[in-house]
Amino acid sequence: GHATPLCDVFSLGALLTEALTGRQALEGKTLAALVAATRAGHHKRPRELDSSVPRDLDALADKALQVNPEERIESARAFVRELRLALSGEPLTIYSYSPLERATRFVRRHPGGVAAILASILLVATLTVTVSEMRRARSAREAARARIEQEKRQTELAEEKARQAELNRTI
Repeated sequence: GHATPLCDVFSLGALLTEALTGRQALEGKTLAALVAATRAGHHKRPRELDSSVPRDLDALADKALQVNPEERIESARAFVRELRLALSGEPLTIYSYSPLERATRFVRRHPGGVAAILASILLVATLTVTVSEMRRARSAREAARARIEQEKRQTELAEEKARQAELNRTI
C-alpha cells in the first residue's frame, strides 16, 4: 500500500511498545522479514513482552499496530490524546476497563476523597452500633427495673397478706 497518516499511527504504536518494554513489537532478521511480519500483523503486544505493562497502554499500542489501517486509532492526534489520558491517570476512551480496574484507577486519582468517604462510612457504622448498644442497654435496665418493681409489689402483697392473716388470727 501507499503511505498515509495512519502509517504515523502505526509507527507511534511501535515506538510506544519499545518505550514500554525496551523491545521491538516487530521482529525480523532482514528488512524483507520485517516487512513481511508487518504486513501479516505479526506484532507482539507490549504485555507479551513485559507483563508489567498496564493493560490500557497495551491496548493503545496494539490498536495503533493493527495491520488494517481502518482498525487503528483514527489519527496521530487521537493517539497522543489517549497517551496523555494514560499519563494523567485518566481512563482511555479506546479501552474497556473491568470494574476492578475502574475502581483501582478511581482510588489512585482520588485517594483523599476515598479516604474521607471510608472514614464517614466507618463513623456512621460506629455510631449505629453505639446507638444500638445504648438502646439495648436501656431496654435491659428498664426490664430489670420492671422486675424489681414487680418483685417489690409481690413482696408488699405477701407482707399485706401475712398482716391480714395475723390480724384475722388475733381477732
